[in-house]
Amino acid sequence: MTQFARNLPNHLKQNDAKKIILRIEVRNPKTFKELIHQADEEIRKILKKKGSQKILSAVFILCKQTISAYLKPGKPGFWRERMFSNEEEKEMVAEIKRRRTINEPFSMNELLDWISQNYRRKPLTKGFYRRFKKRHEDELKEGVARPIDQARVNIKLGQIKTYVGEANDSIVEVHPAFFYSTDEEGHTELSNARSKTVIVPKECKTSQLFYKINRSCPHVTGMPCIALQQKSAPPLICLPGKRQLVNAYPPGLTKGTDLQVAVTPKSYVNTDTLEKYIDESFIPFIEQRREKMHMPYAPATMLCDNHGPHVADEIQAKLAASNIRLLTVPPHSTHVTQPLDLVTFSAVKGDLPPRKGAHMPKSKIEKVKLMYQVLEKHTTSSTNESAFRKAGYSAVTEKKVQKVKIDESKLISNYAKFMDIDEKVARKQYDEANVEEYPKYGYLNRNWIEFYQN
Repeated sequence: MTQFARNLPNHLKQNDAKKIILRIEVRNPKTFKELIHQADEEIRKILKKKGSQKILSAVFILCKQTISAYLKPGKPGFWRERMFSNEEEKEMVAEIKRRRTINEPFSMNELLDWISQNYRRKPLTKGFYRRFKKRHEDELKEGVARPIDQARVNIKLGQIKTYVGEANDSIVEVHPAFFYSTDEEGHTELSNARSKTVIVPKECKTSQLFYKINRSCPHVTGMPCIALQQKSAPPLICLPGKRQLVNAYPPGLTKGTDLQVAVTPKSYVNTDTLEKYIDESFIPFIEQRREKMHMPYAPATMLCDNHGPHVADEIQAKLAASNIRLLTVPPHSTHVTQPLDLVTFSAVKGDLPPRKGAHMPKSKIEKVKLMYQVLEKHTTSSTNESAFRKAGYSAVTEKKVQKVKIDESKLISNYAKFMDIDEKVARKQYDEANVEEYPKYGYLNRNWIEFYQN
């Protein structure tokens, strides 16, 4: 401002220069020409107040040139010319709000690209983004959004209360060595999506910030089956393809005993694949453990989500025929209730490519070997016990008998953390909530059980 005042004629002092700048509506000028016109008007007013009967054209031109140079876009000064009108920026704000409602919020680079494409302007800079965000700070803010597959929590506390009741029924007389949990982990080169900073409406809560990700077919899918105590059951590993592999097992690993390998169209676990896994790996593993522990009729429980193949009639019947109960968690609650999602899978993803420029091996056998090694590393007895504990399950001894116990406070804590609310508030809401049913699998056809028992 001092340098600006020095360049003005003697008629205008430093304070007059400040008045000119402050009176100009620099926040919302439509064009740079209009800005200069406003400056002209202010100069005339100040000169008239000083008693000048006649404004010398030379003085006026000098004042205009000085202010023009000071306010010229791209030069250090009080203001830079706006690239977009108020109406255009209102459209941008509206689009930002719309994208938030469909879980596709803009990051900084995405917003700048969208503006350039829709308004046919040259590439914009971070400086424009900062100024745009500042101008609309009453409506917009930045926040951290999580990928939608890490945010599959859409559960009510009343449903958690229902789940706790069903879990207590399912673990009656179940030894910790016969309490299992299974889930799928599909991995692609781009599967490890991370949280990103996005621009969203100011009223948006942190717990509501998600963004969609487009995934291709996984290169390999691993389905571990962990136990609360002792060794886990053999994992199931699926590869994409149409034909079964002639030799899909790495040297030193045995089919059924160490792992089960299958080929499915998109490497997802389907009913046929899971049925074969239960017949050839899981049930023989359970029978062998019962024999080893001298507990031939010991009941077992399998904890899983409501994914179609997991709860198909054929699967339920096979498990029921072997005295294995099926306990399912509420839909969209795995990051609150599922031991593998809470602890194991985050560690598994950290050990799979991409990391430090690494890539998945091209050989299918090598992919199987890599997934098997990573699952073995992160499904040790201590890690499994920690995962179950995080999900509210623990092994206790009552009257010299080992049992499985569920702690509802762990589930409430997980819910409060994920939904970004105070744990005490969540506990109060849980106590006041009514038992609420949630969607489940269909009625179990008893004919299936009789078929497999016979």
